[in-house]
Amino acid sequence: MAASAIVAALEVFAVSIPHNARYRNWAIAKATTAPADEINLVVKLTSADGAVGWGEVGRYYDGETPSGAHRAIRQRLAPAVAGQDAANPAALRDRLEAAAPEAPFARSAVEMAALDLAARTQGVPLGRLLGGRRRERIPICPSIGIKEGPEQAAEQAAWLRGQGYGDLKFKVGLDAARDRRAIELIRRDLGPGFRIRIDPNRAYGRDDALAALRAFEALGVVMVEQPVEPEDHATLRLLVRELTTPIYADERTQSGADVIGLAKAEAARGVMVKPARCGGLSAALEVATVAQAAGMGVCVGSLRELGLATAAFLHLAAALPRLDLSCNLAGPALFLEDDILTSMLVPQDGHLAVPVGPGLGVTVDEAKLRAHAARLEA
Repeated sequence: MAASAIVAALEVFAVSIPHNARYRNWAIAKATTAPADEINLVVKLTSADGAVGWGEVGRYYDGETPSGAHRAIRQRLAPAVAGQDAANPAALRDRLEAAAPEAPFARSAVEMAALDLAARTQGVPLGRLLGGRRRERIPICPSIGIKEGPEQAAEQAAWLRGQGYGDLKFKVGLDAARDRRAIELIRRDLGPGFRIRIDPNRAYGRDDALAALRAFEALGVVMVEQPVEPEDHATLRLLVRELTTPIYADERTQSGADVIGLAKAEAARGVMVKPARCGGLSAALEVATVAQAAGMGVCVGSLRELGLATAAFLHLAAALPRLDLSCNLAGPALFLEDDILTSMLVPQDGHLAVPVGPGLGVTVDEAKLRAHAARLEA
C-alpha cells in the first residue's frame, strides 16, 4: 500500500553556497537582483506517514525577496498545505495561488516539494506527474555574464566548449562595441558551428534595438532573449518582423494568458519558461504547452538554482513534446562550489541526464543543508 501524501509538516531552510572562481563576478545589463539575494530557500514537506518531499527556489524578481518569500512560506503557504493531499496537485495549486498570489517564487518551492512527495509515495518519477518522459538527457546551454573585456568572454566561451557544450548564452547590453568584439573573438576561436545566443536583459530601447540586433545577427547569433522592456510590444513586433534571428520573451511569461498576449501581438517567436517565475512546475508546463500550441518556440530556463530545482526542471524538459532549444539548466556543478545533494548533477558532453528513481530522483544531504545555512534579513 502506498504511503500517505497528506501533508503533516512543512520546514523551510535558507541556504547560501559561494560561487566558484569562474562565476564569482557576474553582471548583466539591467540587474534585477543584488548579491544579498544569492540565497536559496529549501522546503521540506513531511507526510503523516513520514514520507518526505523537497522543493527549492533561488533568485527572486518583481519585488519578491528571500525574506519575503520565507515569510510567505511560513505564514501563508504552510497553513494552506497542512492536511492537504499532495497527490491532488490541481487542488493544491489552487490553494497556493489563493494563499499567496503575489509570491510565485515561494509558491514554486512549496509546489515542487508537494509534487516530489506525491511522486515518492506513488513510487514514480516526478516527471510522470507532468506527463511522462520523452527523453533521457537534456541538452544544456550555459550562460556567461558581462565580462571585463572581450578577451575574458572569449576565454570563458573556449573553456565551456572544452567542457563539451555546443551552445552559449552571452549577456550583452552595456557596451555595443565590446559586445560585438567578444562575439567576433568567440566566432574566430570556436568556429561557425558554435551556437551563440545573446541576452540584453532589456538593455535596448525603441531607438537603438534594431540597429544593435542587426549587428549581432550578422555575427550569426541564433537567438535574442528579451532585448527591450516586456511591455514594449510595438518594438518587439518590429524586431520580430525585421530580423531572421528569433526573439524570445523572458519576462511577463508567467501564464498561458501572457503567452496568448505575446502571440496575438506578434511580439516574440518563442518564450523562456522559468518555473520559479511562473509559480511552479504545473504553471510552467501550462506556459510551455500554450506556447508550443501557438507555434512558438520554448526554452526551459533556470535562475541558477541548486540541484533540487535543477532536477525538477530536467523532469519538466523531459516531458515537453519538443525541445526547441537547448535548456539553460547548467546546474550548480558549473557555477557553485558545492550543492546540498548527496551527489551533484554533473553535465556530460553538454547534456544533463534526467534523474531516475521516485520523485525528483535525487537525495538531499541534510548535513550540507545545515552547513550552508544562511541568515535572512528581517
